[in-house]
Amino acid sequence: MNPLLNSVTATSADFVGSSVSSKFSTINEKLKLSRAQHVFKMTDAHQQQIANLIQQKRTLYRRMNSPKVDLIDKDTHFTIHMEVPGVDTSNIEVQIIDEQIILVTLRKPAPEIDEKAVYRECKYGNITRRIKLPSKVMSTCPVLNVSNGMLVLNFSKVEQ
Repeated sequence: MNPLLNSVTATSADFVGSSVSSKFSTINEKLKLSRAQHVFKMTDAHQQQIANLIQQKRTLYRRMNSPKVDLIDKDTHFTIHMEVPGVDTSNIEVQIIDEQIILVTLRKPAPEIDEKAVYRECKYGNITRRIKLPSKVMSTCPVLNVSNGMLVLNFSKVEQ
């Protein structure tokens, strides 16, 4: 073989080899970058899923610990039935804001409950319940009627 041709071939092979090598390193860098970006995208997606789960838990907790309400739409008024076991009528506050009723109740623990209770499942303290109405009602506060642990309120509709 011609020594000059060998040296040109060797130089050419070295050039091609370094070019391929640099291409591979560039591709590897891009792959590493895209993997890192993918990991962060997955992390963002996971964070969003975790945030959604936390919000669902809060919503479920609120629903479980909120008093149950029935809203009845009658011709001239709305009637609200709300569970308020153990709540005195003097501890019920009613607010009317636009098409929303806000009921705040306070349930106090019985005085005979001592600190050595074996179980404590009863809820005590303030409970707030917001009820969205289909239409506006008069801003006058209705008469509170509590019977057998059920609060009954009637709100007159605003004539349109």
